[in-house]
Amino acid sequence: MRRQESATARRIEGLLAKIQEVADALALPKSIVELATDVYAEAEKSGVSMRGPEKDSIPVAVLFIACRKSGNARSLKEFEAASGVPKKRIGKSFMTLSKTLDLDMVQASTQDYVRRFCSRLGLPNKTQSIANDVAQRADELGLSSGKSPIAVAASVIYLVAAYTDAKRSLQEISDVSMIGEKNVKVVCKELNKSRVTLFEGVLMT
Repeated sequence: MRRQESATARRIEGLLAKIQEVADALALPKSIVELATDVYAEAEKSGVSMRGPEKDSIPVAVLFIACRKSGNARSLKEFEAASGVPKKRIGKSFMTLSKTLDLDMVQASTQDYVRRFCSRLGLPNKTQSIANDVAQRADELGLSSGKSPIAVAASVIYLVAAYTDAKRSLQEISDVSMIGEKNVKVVCKELNKSRVTLFEGVLMT
C-alpha cells in the first residue's frame, strides 16, 4: 500500500512540476499556475486518466484551461512550443477535461490576442488602441467569421501598424503570433477588400 501511495505521490509531483515548467516557459503568473493546479485536482478527483500519453498532455491542457478562464489568451501552438507536446494531443486532453468537468469555456476573442501581440511587438499605445477598435469592427461586420481569431488579430495588427507609421514585418508578426506568413497574407487580403468599411470612423491620425 505504501509503495502504491509513494508511486501516486511521485506521479502527482511530476505532473505539478510539468505545469510549473510550461508556465515558466510562457511567463505565466502565479495566479494562473494556482488555477491550473485546482483544475488538475478536480480532474484527479473525477478519475481523468493521467497515464500514458495523457501524462504529458494533461498538465499542459489544465494550463490552457486556466489561461482561458483568466482571460490570458494563449494559442495551442504556443503551448506546443513551450511543452514539446503536440497541439493535437493538448487539444484532445482539453476536450476530455472540458467534457468531464463540465467546464463553461469562453473562446478567446480577436481583441484578446490583439492586445497581447501589440504588447509583445512594442507597438505604441495609439496603434494598439486603433488595432483593438478595428478588430472589434471586424467581428461586428462578420469579417472574422470562420477565421482563426489569432490569424485575424495578426492581420489587423499588420494593416494598422502600416497605416500608423509603426510598421512591423510579416516575419515579426508571424513570430509573435505563431501564424505562418502565408496565412497572415491571405487574411490581410480578405480584410483589405473591406478596408473602407473596416476603417470607417476609426481615427488613424
